[in-house]
Amino acid sequence: LWRDAAEEQGAEVSHSHPSESYTVVCWGPARNDEHHSGSADTRFALGCASGRVQVWDSRSGEPLGPIADAFAAIARGADCAIAALALARPQRGSVFAAAHAAPEILEIGIADGATRVSFKAGKVPAVQLAAVGSGADDWLLSSCPGSALKVWRTSDVPVQQAKLSGPATASTCVDLQCSGGGVLALCCDGATQADVFSCPAIGSSEPGAKKQAPFTAAFVLS
Repeated sequence: LWRDAAEEQGAEVSHSHPSESYTVVCWGPARNDEHHSGSADTRFALGCASGRVQVWDSRSGEPLGPIADAFAAIARGADCAIAALALARPQRGSVFAAAHAAPEILEIGIADGATRVSFKAGKVPAVQLAAVGSGADDWLLSSCPGSALKVWRTSDVPVQQAKLSGPATASTCVDLQCSGGGVLALCCDGATQADVFSCPAIGSSEPGAKKQAPFTAAFVLS
């Protein structure tokens, strides 16, 4: 159920599918360019227990592209339910998805439902994702149980740029924000702790973050 409070009368839209069960949902990031500064994005993505991904427009109640097979095409016979989603900036036109059955993260085109790129988040599947972009840079934050959080530069081919020393247990929610050429990352452990990280920009020509020690939190709320 969605309610658009900006409309004078308000609008409610509901959606269901006779053969799909939904496991995760996310909004797209707000537009932030010279033509749409600060304007809201009306896209949202739905992850399905079947491993498929759908992207919809909340105002029209219409799909923005075909249903993507996503993990349904690569994890047949396993628990391929979508575990996490992160919509990229509107101009990128894609959504990142992770599933319970595989350690890969998929970037899926919204217009055609095709998988653009697949890369491993770690040895185990990612359970949380967050995406953000500013200027020429696009970033993704991934969280896998039992390992450091990872910040990826996704402007071109996804490259791991930093590791973050997060909570001892799996993060229950994460978020990402551009700041001064770098990124701010936030994660919570589902109990009493929230970690905030400040990650400076890392040049694409540098070796990358695999050889670096994980960043510790700039401050911790508990």
